[in-house]
Amino acid sequence: MSVIGLARGAVFADSKVRRFRVSGPLLPAGLLIALLAVIGINDPSFLSAESLRLIAAQSAPIVMFAVGLTPVILLGAIDLSIGALASFCSVLFVLTTPSLGVFGIAVVIGLAAILGALVGWTHAVAQVPSFVVTLGALGLYSGLALVISDARDQSLGAGASAFDSLTGFFATIPVTFVLAVSIAAVTAVVLHKTTLGRAVYAIGSGEAASIMSGLSPTRTRVLAFSFCSACAAGASAFLISGTGFSSPTLADGYLLYGIAAVLVGGTAISGGVGSVARSLLGGMVVAVVLAGLVIVGIDPKISDLVFGTVIIVVVSVTTNRRKLTAVK
Repeated sequence: MSVIGLARGAVFADSKVRRFRVSGPLLPAGLLIALLAVIGINDPSFLSAESLRLIAAQSAPIVMFAVGLTPVILLGAIDLSIGALASFCSVLFVLTTPSLGVFGIAVVIGLAAILGALVGWTHAVAQVPSFVVTLGALGLYSGLALVISDARDQSLGAGASAFDSLTGFFATIPVTFVLAVSIAAVTAVVLHKTTLGRAVYAIGSGEAASIMSGLSPTRTRVLAFSFCSACAAGASAFLISGTGFSSPTLADGYLLYGIAAVLVGGTAISGGVGSVARSLLGGMVVAVVLAGLVIVGIDPKISDLVFGTVIIVVVSVTTNRRKLTAVK
């Protein structure tokens, strides 16, 4: 392909992104409102203040996973390890917080960021497809969690007080939800207003053209995977603050919820198109669906079937087949 052709492709993709930024959140917002209305008609108590607070608290870790995944998916990559990493972090919290308190939470999140950077480096520098390297990391994190915890759930014990600040409310809104939305807002600013954010969109739209423009795909991918892992650790802290115990499989199912949230929000799996605002709304949609399954009397275990189907359908509809070589 000629340089002119690449440039035209990049301009076309960029125009699509600009239009998407303006109208993008409307679809998932409409879906969220429709779901609330339908379930609320079936059970009016679903729209009570207490019920909505509970849904907000349940959506917080899902939103964290979705926010972390968004830059990675915008790059045309995927991270399959974040659920297992979050479970591993829950085991580490039991080890660090009794003696270090809140600092122990920061240590684990920092470690997760380093692990994510290593995964991103392996993907970008060693040219290992993200699907493969994160699948391997998934097995590594799961194995470590099982070995360290002796395959048992463990109480936080003396470390429980380190999570007290995550169990409260800010003006009747769960603190975890406020934090998740705040992190989403900061991430949105970074993606839309900084050179790093513009690089994420440019690389996802066309890596060859972005390299000719002087951008560094390696640096961008390492930072994106590092951020994604840090968000997974944060989600783990949210989960463990609610349960009071760790488990080597605590967050394994949240990988599916996180990916579903990003895709339902409308971020394209082929990269270059999407936004954090859409992922935030997608995370809330997933939380409402999970709560709605219980309200209408459907076994919550069927949620994996529901979201697995949703992912297949959304990917089939939204994938840009001209960029299939960029999906790794």
